[in-house]
Amino acid sequence: MNNVFCYDTAIIGNSPSELDTNNGIKIDGFKYIIRFNQYKINNKFKRDYGSKITHWCHFRKQPGYCGKKFIFNKEMNKSIWKLRTQPMLEDINSDIAILFPDEYYIELQCLLHSLHNDYNIINMDASTGACMLFWMYKKIGKLNKENIFGFNFFNTNKKHHYCDGQKFHIGHNGVAEKMLFDYIIK
Repeated sequence: MNNVFCYDTAIIGNSPSELDTNNGIKIDGFKYIIRFNQYKINNKFKRDYGSKITHWCHFRKQPGYCGKKFIFNKEMNKSIWKLRTQPMLEDINSDIAILFPDEYYIELQCLLHSLHNDYNIINMDASTGACMLFWMYKKIGKLNKENIFGFNFFNTNKKHHYCDGQKFHIGHNGVAEKMLFDYIIK
């Protein structure tokens, strides 16, 4: 699974920034392709977003987490919330999955808060995309911009996801994530 942390990997976010770019063939040319959460690779989007996937990065399911509904009971404690916010990376061709490392998550959250320490957004979690980009950076160093697609850093004037029309996500710090992106990308 560690072979995905290499320069022949495309990281495909879900922002609408790839619409009308015709980057699908370029994306599908990478050996490893990481997609996030609820992506779509149907005929409507494959011209711009490609149709291949080798790895899926998503929030892992926890005991008590049923789809979009979070159930809290006496056997659980507040730490389960922290675990739910950490993504995992799954190899879709095998049963191998790894959880975003705790130490990276803590470091990333501190870094995002130091980059943009706005009182109103101090408790926001890093997006799944920011976690994956940071994870790659920790493994191989600065990332090549040519390997990264589909990130717009939550521009409030645009859709947040290309495939579902979701608007700006108030649970993430888009300003800090853009600053992080500028720091870890060459």
